[in-house]
Amino acid sequence: MIIFTEALLISIFCFLFFHSTNSLLWSGIYFVVFFSLRLWMEIIDNEKFKKLIFIVVIALTFALDVKAVIFLSVFLTINFKNEDKYFKWSLIPLSVIFANTNPLFSSFSAVIFFYAIIKENYFLAQLKYLDLQDSLNKQKMEIKKQKIILENESLKNTEASILSERNRISSELHNSIGHSLSSAILQVNALQYMTQEQEVKDKLSVLQKSLEDGMQEIRECLHNIKKDAFNLESSLEEFLKTIPNIKFNLKLRIESLPYSLKHDMLSIVKESVSNILKHAQATEVQITILEQSKFYSLVILDNGIGCDLEKLKKGNEGIGLMVLKEIVEKHNGTIKFYSDKSNLMKGFKTHIIFPKVENTNAKKIN
Repeated sequence: MIIFTEALLISIFCFLFFHSTNSLLWSGIYFVVFFSLRLWMEIIDNEKFKKLIFIVVIALTFALDVKAVIFLSVFLTINFKNEDKYFKWSLIPLSVIFANTNPLFSSFSAVIFFYAIIKENYFLAQLKYLDLQDSLNKQKMEIKKQKIILENESLKNTEASILSERNRISSELHNSIGHSLSSAILQVNALQYMTQEQEVKDKLSVLQKSLEDGMQEIRECLHNIKKDAFNLESSLEEFLKTIPNIKFNLKLRIESLPYSLKHDMLSIVKESVSNILKHAQATEVQITILEQSKFYSLVILDNGIGCDLEKLKKGNEGIGLMVLKEIVEKHNGTIKFYSDKSNLMKGFKTHIIFPKVENTNAKKIN
């Protein structure tokens, strides 16, 4: 609106100056032509093409009717991005001064000239502000992404410490209580051979049975403690139960999974579900984790509104997708996004592949 207003006002003033010495018909024609060209050039995005048209208009004006150079003042307020700002200023004022000796019009041209300078400086300052704002937004996104990743790592390290402490406690219990009970069972067994009384033998037999049952229970308890305390399936089910208004279909088929990868898969699912809640407007989500011979696959599919994949390809993904990529890259995996509104789910699909890490130590032993 501002561009239209300034172009209209300058064109009207040029029309009045031109009409003072020329016919109304030609004044009106030049008014329409130059006013239309000014607005049309504002629409053009190609700066080189805009610059070329600018030069052609000046050349034609001098070639066809040098008196019409008055109307060139309307082009003083054009913004040429990434160009020398003195490009247009060095041509039009000189042309106007050369072709016109009217002091009133010269004053008018000077006002437009300085207005153009102020506008250009404001335009450049605005560009710098926008660049600075984009830079700050990128930094904020990076900080937020790193915060999420650090929180995930902190949780994983905490549970790893708990698991390590459990293993230490189970080993100490096995070395102390287990050996004591084994020794007690052997002594009771020896007493059974030493005594001749049947009643004592029967009681010793009951005691031995109790000690053996207790030993078995302790072994099972220690075995459960030493097992990996983190169960991916139960953790996922527990998390998904807290999400309202969405139906989840969880499918897991895995035999063995590295501890760190379990945690990161849980983090990926949590982050993906968070993105779905914010943007997808989905009612159903399908989560599939499968183990293949050479890799693990994780697929998350929703029936939401989907997204523009072209924006993702240009690097316009949000913090959530940036976090997913960071986690996947840490395990040398690959991640792909799909959003085909012609499929059955009509939503957004995340497909992740984690390659299996070969156990080189096991190869050496074999």
